[in-house]
This record gives sequence, structure tokens and C-alpha cells, in this order.
Amino acid sequence: KQRPLVLILDSLDEVQVQEPMRSWWDANGFDGWKDVKLIVTCRQEHTSDYGECMEPRTARYLQPFGREQIRTYIHKRLRMSKTGSGDPPSQAGGSGSSGSGQPAAIIGPSPAPETESEIQREAEEVLGNIDQARIRTLYARPFPLSMAMDLYPSQQNVFATTCRTFELYDKWLRWWFKRKAEKAGHEVQKAVEDDLMEAEKLAWELHCGNVSHKKVADRGELGWFRRCPLRLHNFHHDSLFSFRHKSIQENLVGLFPNASMR
Repeated sequence: KQRPLVLILDSLDEVQVQEPMRSWWDANGFDGWKDVKLIVTCRQEHTSDYGECMEPRTARYLQPFGREQIRTYIHKRLRMSKTGSGDPPSQAGGSGSSGSGQPAAIIGPSPAPETESEIQREAEEVLGNIDQARIRTLYARPFPLSMAMDLYPSQQNVFATTCRTFELYDKWLRWWFKRKAEKAGHEVQKAVEDDLMEAEKLAWELHCGNVSHKKVADRGELGWFRRCPLRLHNFHHDSLFSFRHKSIQENLVGLFPNASMR
């Protein structure tokens, strides 16, 4: 109790609400600790679902990316796709941090001047495409922006042709399953449709249970399950899994009722 302690409870909104609830601070007697911090992350719209369990608290709200943050992210993604490097060595500190003191992304060979100039030009072009996109405000959120940049190398018109949020998720999921099918040597079109349907069923199962996490159980031996965009330690029977991002589950749930009637 005399040593500093930081506890991080990530993605509280993915945990099922249970009653009754006490303050975690009081329940664990943290007032008796000399230096303890309890950090809880949760979607803002769900914080009231958990009553007083987070009290006492100081709230901090993550803001969407600003324009310069979007530009920096695009630049890093383009650099990685062209050179395998997130930051040139000239910006990296000796202990694996960037010149700003933040951890560097991926350190690799510095691109030739003409390549760097091309990356900067292309980054500005992508930023201009986002400015003209129908769902441009969505790209201020890190995960949707990362999905669009995943798609960009093979679908450079992704920002111009994606008009609704569910279209971005549908394109990204098909891109994800297509890569997995090609790697496994499967017939791509059929494998993508089959795997997408199984993912929709899985998301619906979690949704009906009002959960985002579940044990792998017997699913670990199923090929479609291993190809899903999941977050898990391993495929052991007792391991817990969830989709890589809560919004993936939510969008799959929206697709499932329509898909089941096809």
C-alpha cells in the first residue's frame, strides 16, 4: 500500500451492468493507499449506466482528431505503406521515442527526398478527399480513419465513394475477409460472403446476450471464427474474445436482420 499503483479498467461500456453497484474506490479501500490511481475508460453516453461505481472521479473527455492530427496520421500510414517506416530516424530519440518525447511508431530507413515529397503530396490529396467526403466528420474518429486508410491502397476512391457509415464498415469487413480467404487459398467471393454471415450471427449472439465479450468455447476450431476481426489472447476454450472494436459488433448487428431474410 506504500508503493505507487495505477489500475486501468478499459472499455467499461463493454461490460454488462450488474446491480447492486458500489464505488470501486470504496469497495477496494483505496483511501488507505498512499499513491493509487484508478483510470476507467468508457463511452461518454454510457457513463450514467454504472451508477456510483466510478465515484469519486475527475472526468476527462477525448476529443475527435483535429485537422493536423488527421494529416499526421495519413502521412504516417502512407510512409508505412511505401517504406515500412512510421518515422524517419532523424525524428527518433535514442531510447525509442520521437523528438517530441512520445513513443515512435515504426522506425525504419528514411525515404529518399523524392519519395518523401511524393508522400507529402499524396497526404494532402487524401486530406482534400476527406474534406469533400459525405461522411467527413466520421474520419475525425481514429478507428474509422484507420479503416479507410486500410482500404486506401487498394481502393483509392474510398473517401469519394463511401457515403454512409455502414458502407465503410461493410467495405472494411469485406477487405478483411478477402485477405484471409486469399491467404487460406479459398474461393474468395464465396468465402467472404460465408464468413461475413457467420460474423453477423456472432455479433447478433453477443448483442442478444447484452455482452461484448464471451468465452471462445468450441468456436476456436472453426475456420470462420479464426478469420474474424477479433481481439483475444488465443483460441483456447476458456479464453475471452470480443470484436476488435465495439463499433464492428454494432454494425454487424445492424446488418444481421436484413441478411437473415435474404
